[in-house]
Order: sequence, then structure tokens, then C-alpha cells
Amino acid sequence: MRASQTMSLAVRPTSLDYRCDGDPTAACSYSWMRSTKMNHSIGLADRRRTPRMATRVRDLEGDLVVGKVTSVGKLRCLCECSNPAPETLRPVCSAGRRRKVWTSPGVGGTSISHREVLLSELPQLGGPLFVTDGGIETDLIFNKGVELPEFASFVLHENASGEAMLRDYFADYFQIGADAGLGLVLETATWRASRDWGVKLGYDEARLRSVNQRAAEFMLALRAAAADGTVVVSGCIGPRGDAYSDLGPASADEALAYHRPQVEVLASSGVDLLTALTLTNVAEAIGFVRAASERSMHAVVSFTVETDGRLPSGMSLAEAIELVDAETDNAAAYFMINCAHPDHFSPVLTGSSAGLGRIRGLRANASRQSHAELDDSTELDDGDPTEFGGQLAAFRANDAQISVLGGCCGTDARHIAAIAAAHGNV
Repeated sequence: MRASQTMSLAVRPTSLDYRCDGDPTAACSYSWMRSTKMNHSIGLADRRRTPRMATRVRDLEGDLVVGKVTSVGKLRCLCECSNPAPETLRPVCSAGRRRKVWTSPGVGGTSISHREVLLSELPQLGGPLFVTDGGIETDLIFNKGVELPEFASFVLHENASGEAMLRDYFADYFQIGADAGLGLVLETATWRASRDWGVKLGYDEARLRSVNQRAAEFMLALRAAAADGTVVVSGCIGPRGDAYSDLGPASADEALAYHRPQVEVLASSGVDLLTALTLTNVAEAIGFVRAASERSMHAVVSFTVETDGRLPSGMSLAEAIELVDAETDNAAAYFMINCAHPDHFSPVLTGSSAGLGRIRGLRANASRQSHAELDDSTELDDGDPTEFGGQLAAFRANDAQISVLGGCCGTDARHIAAIAAAHGNV
């Protein structure tokens, strides 16, 4: 499907059931919300006023088809009652992924509102394989000779020549996706565009907000202009501390406060989901997921592991995922592994725990070196792209749940093309 074409999105709520006892004016409305900068409703599917006392509506008829959109959207279900007891307000909507946003009393405690946001399913979870790009920073630095202070690719959005480099970089992946008939999940160049790293590069709060917004707008425009197939644009979040250590926020609350500003600007800029890459500790993952939930956004957590398949703290990957899920009510859309060689995590994926069952994506390093060895290296180890592609494609062949494959440090378009070729040969 060309980018100039549009696709019709439909959601069928199998039932709506809510009760506001004693309220003659309770109302419920449904609208399809497109994830855009303005976050405006592009269609009101249905609105019904309920009768007095026992208010109940069931079995809405027909599909909710609301306009033609090209991005992931949200079905918002808003129910309001005046002066009810909180337990009498029970909206239940069945469509997509349900997420309770808030339940709060109104002024003077005389009213209560409860909103459910039903997130449409992400296309990369629908069955076909999606691929990502490679390791953008290592590719640009070592292969293209681009200077990226503090490993920060977002600085390229400061001028036209920098964005031209990004445009050329992503062009290879659009072509790979088109040639192989595979969908793409592409990240904004904002892995380092959070407060602490911004300060190191001379960015104040306003400038950092501006560059995050620009990065999102750039990727969305690039998709509109160049996509030949399904392309999901993810707002990229990086760790607060060193991605190769256990340093970072000391608590989930601290992580929430730290990541909230970047999450808010990326979410409001219209990306389809938010992905935190190369996280090393559970507290930061929990805080990130909670920040994304505040904005009713799909959240993806990607942990990195050491050569033994464990987090830098020694915690197992399965335990880390299960802790995040337990503290966020399973709010993350899915989990990933990135910035580790397939040899480092393949033994881990043979387990059968609930946590490991939540892993849907892999973005591997080209090198078998440890994180410490990579830190000390002055030359790029790009491994063997063909072997790399075969290893990644094998994960998908052995487990259809793995639906997103791509690269991290040391990888480039050759490695992603090798994944596509190996997948096509399975």
C-alpha cells in the first residue's frame, strides 16, 4: 500500500455496559481519536442519553468506522454521571486493549467521571514480521563519519544537512521493507533527548522539547513521503544513565518524573507508540510505562542483558519483566531485548515463564563482545551480516510470537537485509 493511499480502521465494541443509579442525565460517548499533535477527534461514532435510574446500554449495532486514517488511533469511551456513589459507575467497553485512565471526583465531590481508552492493536502484533533499522549511532559514526556528541543522534535535527543524513539513513530501510514486503517499526532519533543528556549538550528544557517534537514530526513526514507498506513510528526513549550499567533512577517515582516531559512531547507529536530502549533496571522501566500510561500511549520496554543473559544487576530477564508487569497492571504492550548479541540471550528464550512470554521483539548487536569490551573498543565490530540475519530469522521461525526483528550496535542496512532474506528463505 502506497503512503498516498489510506486505510479504513474499524472497531466493533461487542458490548457497552454501564450503570449510574439515580442519575437522569448520564451519558456515554464514543469517538475515534487519531494520534496527532492536536489529538483531535476525527469522528463521533455514537452518543446516547440514558433513561432515569437503572441506566444500561448493550449491544451497539454495527462497526464504528470513523473516517480514513493512516496512523494508529484510540477508541475513547467516556462515561459521566452526576452525584453517584463511585461503585455505581461501571463502564465496560470491549474493543482493542482496555486502559483505565482516571476515576476522580468533581468539584466538591458532586460528580465523578471515568474514562476508558481503548488502544487499537499495533500492526506489528498482528502476525506478519516487522523489521527495524540497525544501530543508527554506530552506523553514522563509524560508517558515515558523522560526529555525534554523547552518542546523541537528535542533534542532527538542528539543521538541514543533519536531517539530510537522517533521510539518507532511513531510505535504505524503507527500501528493504518494500523489497521484502515487510512492515517497519522505526524510532525517532531521540534516544539521548532527555534532560540529563540534554544538559550535557547545552539544551535547556524549551530547546529539548522543541527537538523532540521536531524529531517526531520528521519521522511522520518521512513515512508519509517514502513508505511503501505498513510503517509504525515509535517515539524513542533512552535510559537516564549509562546504558551499559545498572545506574539510573533510584525509584519508579523518580523515573516517572524524569521521563514524563519527553513522553509528553513525543505523545503529543503524533507517534504511534513509545519505546524505551536499552533499559537496565526495573525501576526505570516501571516509571517509563507509567508515564506512557498517563498519556494513553502504547509502551514498549526493551531491556539489555549481559553475556549471561541477565540484567547488569544480575536479575533474570523473566523476573524483571514480571516485576514491571506487576507494578503497572500489565500496561506495557510488549517487551523486547536490545543491545546484546543473539548468543547472549538465546539460551534465556528457551524458558517458559510468563515474563518471557511477553517478549515480542529483538534488536541485536552485531558483535559478540561484552558491553565492557565494546565500551573500550575504538573500532567497529560489525560481525557477519549473513550469519546475523540467519540467527535473528531463526528466532521468528521457532517462535511466531517474535514479531519484530532488527539491529542495534554495529549493525546497518546489510544486517537488516540479511534478516529479511533469511526470513524469506524459511
